[in-house]
Amino acid sequence: MSTLCRLAAFVLAFAALTASAQSTFTSRHLAANSNQLLWGFASGAGSMVAVGNPGLILSSTDGTTWTSRSSGTSEWLVAVAYGDGFFVPVGDNGRILRSSH
Repeated sequence: MSTLCRLAAFVLAFAALTASAQSTFTSRHLAANSNQLLWGFASGAGSMVAVGNPGLILSSTDGTTWTSRSSGTSEWLVAVAYGDGFFVPVGDNGRILRSSH
């Protein structure tokens, strides 16, 4: 795993962080006693997406309220990118997903 992935995992493992224009960060915890970890984050078109294990996808338009999305997989999702109007999560065993518009 690259140093950048490890750093992202460390920062996002226990909380999704949101920032205001003043760069004030607020912790947003996953469910108590959850063994889910966040591994990747991307933003685009006014939305944010975080991915993790097992098959975890969270989305937000404000960085405060996060909604769980169905991924259809239990593979660990380790990264996500945004481009051409789509979020593309990728994970273990070559898993590649694509969001709908």
